[in-house]
Amino acid sequence: MYDEGVETFIKVFGRPNMRKKTLFTDDIVYFSGMGGEVAENAEGRDTCFIIFHFNLNSFCELREVCQ
Repeated sequence: MYDEGVETFIKVFGRPNMRKKTLFTDDIVYFSGMGGEVAENAEGRDTCFIIFHFNLNSFCELREVCQ
């Protein structure tokens, strides 16, 4: 089954915030806000993304982005 490795990854690391899937690739995206989880609005907070990129169900790249 094509998704087997990706689905196992999600079972281990938890449900992603976003998933971008094509026929051959799958990007699993997790993000979090920095600077206080109790803030009522997100303005002024940094947001960090970690993207796990799979190609043909094999992990091939990790990208980290903070804004």
